[in-house]
Amino acid sequence: MLRNKENQGFVASVNRALALHPTHDAILLNSDTLVFDDWLARLRAAAYSAPAVGTVTPLTNSGTIASYPRPEGAVLEAEDAATLHALAASTHSGIRLSIPVGVVTLAERHGGIRVDRAIYETMVAEVAALIAPFVAAHGADIGLDTIHMLGTSGTVTTIAGVHLGLPRYDRRQVDGCWLRAAEVSGVLDRLLAMSYDERVANPCIGVERADLVLAGCAILEAIRRAFPCERLRVADRGLREGMLVQLMREDGVWTRATEGTP
Repeated sequence: MLRNKENQGFVASVNRALALHPTHDAILLNSDTLVFDDWLARLRAAAYSAPAVGTVTPLTNSGTIASYPRPEGAVLEAEDAATLHALAASTHSGIRLSIPVGVVTLAERHGGIRVDRAIYETMVAEVAALIAPFVAAHGADIGLDTIHMLGTSGTVTTIAGVHLGLPRYDRRQVDGCWLRAAEVSGVLDRLLAMSYDERVANPCIGVERADLVLAGCAILEAIRRAFPCERLRVADRGLREGMLVQLMREDGVWTRATEGTP
């Protein structure tokens, strides 16, 4: 068991644990979670149902977008939770779906090969509607003049690579770079003006992302319109790696390693 000397918050604590076994599967459970019957076997079956599956989220009585049967969630006694589990398992046995808020599902619905301004704005509007409750609840509390936006991997690293005009993607140049709002907007306009073949030919996009990048741009644009920060910082290595590096620094890993160096 890992114990923090002081409260690190959910994300830092989880990433500390995940870093111990980076090649293993991991299950994240709240301390008050109740599980029933063959829950683990069914979760594993969903996770290994296709090579592209990265994470699996089960239905729960209180889990925001995964809440069942009411989206707002509900507090249940143990017996009621067991009954709900049995009903969900029998009603939805073997059914799995991709939650429609990511790049792939957005591109699947609107197309990723030929994307004009109208399709792009439709995607932006769809994402804006999904994040509207969060914006309404927290938008007024955020001082945009005192913060910057942080983007990790995927779309933002592609945007940074295109902005820098790299002849091939180089994470050393992308990781940690800053982009002004106008620079981000300029790259988004350039990508939207490209044909599919031109996106494929761009060394920072390629065939793997040519049909997905504009859906990712639409998600970013919806967030930027809701929270119009002046600056965006790009991280290629991810928040988890950054947190691990911070923990290693606090633990003096590199200091101890260099103490014996002549």
